[in-house]
Amino acid sequence: MLAAVSVRALVQLLAAYTILVVLACLGVAAAVRLRPPAEPTFVASRWSGGKLLGRTVTRDASGSPLEELGGTLVFEKVTGESWLPSFSQALLSIGLVPARDGVRVEL
Repeated sequence: MLAAVSVRALVQLLAAYTILVVLACLGVAAAVRLRPPAEPTFVASRWSGGKLLGRTVTRDASGSPLEELGGTLVFEKVTGESWLPSFSQALLSIGLVPARDGVRVEL
């Protein structure tokens, strides 16, 4: 037999659930928000004929890395860093935007 639930108890339960969900969302948003990198970082890429010849990470955009490969040199500035949820394949796959995001791994 099902017990009757009062309207007041239902409203309190829904309010508590809503507060819990909002706090969880704020916590996740704070954990994964982009932060400026600790020091300026650039990704230097050499391209030729629309194909990537080589790529390296550098601290300044003034040099000429990967010169031995030839091709066109392109510098991309890293604008933000954040934690990436790698414990779940689903979260990892929706945490990146194709052709817009990159991943740096530190062991």
